[in-house]
Amino acid sequence: LMFKAFRVPGVAHAALAFVLASATASVAEAQTTAPDDSSERSDEAASGNDIIVSAQRRDQRIQDVGIAITAVTGEKLSQLGISSPIAIVAQVPGLQVSGAGGGSTNSFNIRGVTQNAFAGSLESPIAVYNDEAYISLNTAIDLGLFDIDRVEVLRGPQGTLFGRNATGGLVKFVTRRPTSSPDGFLSVEGGTDGRIRVEGGAGGPLSENVAIRLAGVLNKGDGLIKNRIGPSMMQTNNFGLRGQIEIKPSSDVTLLLKAQYLDEDARKGGYVHVVASNGKYVTNPAAKDFFGYRNSSSDPYNQANEFPSYKRTRVVDLTSNLDWEFGDFTLTSVTNYQHVTDAYGEDADMTPVSVYNYEKSSDVDQFSQELRLSYESDSLKGLAGLYYLNIDGFYGTVQTGEVYFGPDPEIASVDQRTQSWAAFAQGDIEFSDTLSLVVGARYSKDKKNFAYTSSNLFSIVAPGRFNL
Repeated sequence: LMFKAFRVPGVAHAALAFVLASATASVAEAQTTAPDDSSERSDEAASGNDIIVSAQRRDQRIQDVGIAITAVTGEKLSQLGISSPIAIVAQVPGLQVSGAGGGSTNSFNIRGVTQNAFAGSLESPIAVYNDEAYISLNTAIDLGLFDIDRVEVLRGPQGTLFGRNATGGLVKFVTRRPTSSPDGFLSVEGGTDGRIRVEGGAGGPLSENVAIRLAGVLNKGDGLIKNRIGPSMMQTNNFGLRGQIEIKPSSDVTLLLKAQYLDEDARKGGYVHVVASNGKYVTNPAAKDFFGYRNSSSDPYNQANEFPSYKRTRVVDLTSNLDWEFGDFTLTSVTNYQHVTDAYGEDADMTPVSVYNYEKSSDVDQFSQELRLSYESDSLKGLAGLYYLNIDGFYGTVQTGEVYFGPDPEIASVDQRTQSWAAFAQGDIEFSDTLSLVVGARYSKDKKNFAYTSSNLFSIVAPGRFNL
């Protein structure tokens, strides 16, 4: 048994930025159709159906936002059949997604900035938000895309308006809030391979000062890869529930309480077995891999894996959002708690014999508190905020396989705590209808404490061979 303990002292840094920006839409992209359809964007703006975004922490027409932004409405997502957060990359220029494990771990990529490592303890430079709540665990971002009002994608550093610093950009999923009049919908979709999706939402006023909204989604799929000796792989099986209540004790105060639960019990892991030799893929169907195995089926989506893949995720997300308006000022408090458990396993060698199996798990408690004070007049708009984030996480991996590890698994784990404090501010001074000066500053201090444990370090036991 080998034990290692590390402590990283507090690391502080400060950033100051001065930007001269045009208030026109020359650097903003209102994405409601295909990425290059600028004519329809203009027509929609002219008809008064502008997309309203909150990229600068206030409601604005996207044409008036002086940063590089793309927004996709929930209606457009539904029309395009986009039901997964990572699928928005097809509608957002410059946005890509990378990951591992058949979609079990995903990281957004903006302008080449991303987090390629798939360890759960590592945060991405592309911050992901669900409404006002930051999502730190990359295995949890593929859930929760239902009853959506819009998706906003901001390019470049986002440190002067948002609590969690993001050096590459930000992706924000905005859900539909309770409405002052009754509203609801139900959508049922079906497809091949047993795929079915049911999504619905409904809400309205309970009284003059109270409104609610309830929403849910169910996704199922039999699996895209058939396993001849076990359960099919690349299965889909998840559901989500969300409840919101909006309370307005006065015309100046709004309290929004949100609770959501996301649950996934699927088999996402799954690869196609392809033989390689001398750095090239072998097209001969009779070719065997290094260990002497040849897939007896000519269909690449028909495999024989002895280790059943799995993906289990549970997310509890609680948020309180308080807005208090007084004069030209608005005080906002956002309190969020998340508890996320995640486990994933795959047969990485894609054969019916125990060569190499990989499993990982996460158990995370996250708490954040954000306070913002904003000011808005005809010529000056400003915001100042304080942010605190605490992430307590236990992350583990288990690697097994008779060929590589013998009878004993290789086990590694890290018990890590992340604490972050930040102060940020931004001011917009408008000189004319087409010219404004944007000034922003940020101070952050991050502290990480972690203990790493590992046993039975990786070693190849023998170049095993088999014929099946």
